[in-house]
Amino acid sequence: MTVLRFSGGWSAEKCKAKEAELRASLGDRGWIPVGRAVFARYDPPFKPWFLRRNEVMIPVTTELGADSE
Repeated sequence: MTVLRFSGGWSAEKCKAKEAELRASLGDRGWIPVGRAVFARYDPPFKPWFLRRNEVMIPVTTELGADSE
């Protein structure tokens, strides 16, 4: 998995933007996405927005057809 951590509020638009940002960085590292993005929100809604922690995660491989470990 490759992960991009971000803080702040959570919205569909923001998550799509962060997913696009993460996918754009994959080629620079030689990683190939092999699955759908997963979004994680870790904090309760009453926590101030600027302290909230979120992540977008994408499973990756370094070669097409490589088995994951």
